[in-house]
Amino acid sequence: MMHCRNISRLFFIRACFWNQLCHFSQMLLIMISIASLKAEEGIVTPEIPALIQKVIPDDLVKIKEFWNGLVIIKASIIQTNPDGMRLTGMLWLKKAKSGDERLRLDYQDDYKQRLIIKNNELFIMDLEEKSTAPYPLSLTPAQLLLKRPLNFDHDVKIIDSAQQGDDAQIVLVHPSDENAGRLVLFFNLKGGVRLLRWKVIDAHGNITEVELNQKTIQLNDPTLVPDSLF
Repeated sequence: MMHCRNISRLFFIRACFWNQLCHFSQMLLIMISIASLKAEEGIVTPEIPALIQKVIPDDLVKIKEFWNGLVIIKASIIQTNPDGMRLTGMLWLKKAKSGDERLRLDYQDDYKQRLIIKNNELFIMDLEEKSTAPYPLSLTPAQLLLKRPLNFDHDVKIIDSAQQGDDAQIVLVHPSDENAGRLVLFFNLKGGVRLLRWKVIDAHGNITEVELNQKTIQLNDPTLVPDSLF
């Protein structure tokens, strides 16, 4: 069995094995941390900066409509891990009903990891050791990122929001378990709605941030995420 070692962060998992049982010491994935890992004292969410106001209802409607109209994303990304490490990479994402969603993240800078989501599973691939570790997608906040359509009255709960000028952010949790992990989405509302970045907060308050390079982002073209990628 594998001993303690770093695996991907966004999407980042550090796994340790004791007595032939796998225990996750830290689990951060893109937006993705394994939801079954919980702190005994509950999740700690960093305080939202002192922005002017909550997202106004009209803008919240626009954000919800934009999010459910967003199907395909291809972009280069900058990922900041909880320890401050910054990685660059390429992201391919396809939102869909359960079982059809797809995501791939290839890291650059000689970081020999790849993340794949398909068939309701999340796969962490070690390209150097040529090994793959699968995890159920249902146990990760990635299901909130990839589900389409996303019912904001049933599938997810908005527990906080903030807005300053044209910038807005919303904090999402799974309604059945608010302590399992949180997804924070950041948008710009000038002339429409643009997705800027997201943060994944795990059950211990560790934060992984993924910023989309706006110069490279391409949206809603099915040819951008072919099946051959998976």
